[in-house]
Amino acid sequence: MSVSDPFRLTSEDVRRAGLEPGDVGAWCVLVAGCYHLFASQAAAEWAHAKMLEGELVR
Repeated sequence: MSVSDPFRLTSEDVRRAGLEPGDVGAWCVLVAGCYHLFASQAAAEWAHAKMLEGELVR
């Protein structure tokens, strides 16, 4: 699977953000054809639940 440029993270991006390599993508939800990144797993789970209820998540 390839990832388009706006969503590609380099190892330098990961280092600057203070993330571990395994953290990247953990809090990403696909909404209406676009990936949305969230600050926490709880926020991503909340957005996913709202999306399943038919609410617009941004």
